[in-house]
Order: sequence, then structure tokens, then C-alpha cells
Amino acid sequence: MSFQFNQIDRIKDFDKAIEALESEYLPGLVEAFGNSPEGQAYLNSQPAEEAYLGDWVGNFVYFGYSYLNVTLPKMQKRDAEVILQQLFPSKIALSEPDDANRIVPELTPSGSLCSGNTNSATAAKS
Repeated sequence: MSFQFNQIDRIKDFDKAIEALESEYLPGLVEAFGNSPEGQAYLNSQPAEEAYLGDWVGNFVYFGYSYLNVTLPKMQKRDAEVILQQLFPSKIALSEPDDANRIVPELTPSGSLCSGNTNSATAAKS
């Protein structure tokens, strides 16, 4: 069964959606990313990051929903900008400045995976 990008959109209660996001959605998204051609290419180019795979994607999706009430299928460019330029800097403390260098390399291929799948997931919702 393929990952359902729109599964959080079907949960109306915010607290239940957050619970599902943390317990099912994010682990499933990270697994789908790791198994995708985009994720494999990322891991091939960044082998030292395998243990951290999904950290930034998870934070990105979690912040999008918990702070902006927006899910991947409904996320717009402006939402991504708010997460990356406002929420990340104010909510995440890096242990080393170089840790920031992991953000874009992980989010770029995961964004390709999501943008290629959210349209079909959204259509499946209708």
C-alpha cells in the first residue's frame, strides 16, 4: 500500500490529528521517503545522514500542521517560507551551526516526492 499524503486531512479533531501525525503519519512519510528514488538518491549523496533521515522532513510537516494548520497536500509556497524562515529559526536550536547544512539537502528531494504524490492523494480523497 502506498503512503496516503492526505490522511491527516481526513481527521477533523486537531488533537487526534496531531496524535496520528506523530504516531503514524511522520514515520510512514519518512519510510516512504527512504524507499523512494528521491530518498535513495539523497542517501547515496549523503551517506552520513542515514541515521538522521526524516528529521527535517518531520519537523517541517509537524510545524506546518501544528502552527499553520496546513498539511502537505494543501501546503503553498508561502507556508513553506513561513516554516523555513520564521518557525525553524525561532523554534529549533542547532547543536552545531553546520547542522543547518542538512536542512535543504533533505527537504529538496522529499519535496519532490511529495509534490509528485499529493495531487493523486488529494484526488483520491474526493
